[in-house]
Amino acid sequence: MFREHSPICDLTVLAGWGRTSTSPAKKPQAQPQPLDASWIGCQSQVSIELRQVTVDYRGVVQSSTSTNNTVDQFPGSNSSDILDAFHRLLDDSSAPTYPFVRSSTYHNDSYPTDFFNYLMAQTLNTSATLDPRLPPPLFNMTAPLMEALYAQIFAIVLGTHVEAIFQLSNETSAVEGFVLTSEPRIFVSPATFILSMVILGTYILFTVILYVRRPWKILPRMPTTIASQIAFFAASHTLQDFASTPDMSERVRNPDARGSRQRYGFGRFIGTDGRAHIGIEREPLVQILTKSDLTLMQRNASSV
Repeated sequence: MFREHSPICDLTVLAGWGRTSTSPAKKPQAQPQPLDASWIGCQSQVSIELRQVTVDYRGVVQSSTSTNNTVDQFPGSNSSDILDAFHRLLDDSSAPTYPFVRSSTYHNDSYPTDFFNYLMAQTLNTSATLDPRLPPPLFNMTAPLMEALYAQIFAIVLGTHVEAIFQLSNETSAVEGFVLTSEPRIFVSPATFILSMVILGTYILFTVILYVRRPWKILPRMPTTIASQIAFFAASHTLQDFASTPDMSERVRNPDARGSRQRYGFGRFIGTDGRAHIGIEREPLVQILTKSDLTLMQRNASSV
């Protein structure tokens, strides 16, 4: 493939693929062999699209949104200078050299010798355009691909060599925009934060200790019915303290009960029937429950 500037219009790009049986290394023959070739002539055009971009603190573009405002720059002096600089950067003489990669000349294999043919083969996922055993590629296949690759490479080169392509201007212009910054809206004093964490940690510690050391079951039965509640004090001496209250009115019974200095507790006691019970009894007849009492109580509850 060959690229060349037309002396008439510097923005014309020429590309061609040819097939011939004449070897370039041999001496010219009197009767040269015919050349089977296909050619493309492209007229370059620079289009400018206005977009709203979002950049980070380093100036790297993160996202962009089109403003639906496209300006087509037809060939002119400014466009010609930009495209000339782009073509000089892609010139074979300025391109980097690599082992086993030759210049854009005739060859009898399917390996690309320049960037455009290499990218075309990668895009098509085949090297059929360079196969010497096949006829030259058709215009309908190479023209759209050449146009897409040319536009893509132009954008990449323009972005990476912007200082070499564009000249610095002495004119200054203001561009309207806005900056996104993070702003703290909650302010916490370090001393107050440390104090809050200490209080919260103390609550967590005491909660863990309370739930770890507490007994899992302290009642022989759930007091969910009247019969279950009566069973807690039916065999205790508590009923003897209130034996004379049924005949009293509520106004007389309540002050009398509140004025009594008798104390009652929950634990293990010997009831009026001479048997051991767990419930409410008058002090000091009641004893504090022990772990063995809880174990016995749980065993009896599970056997009932």
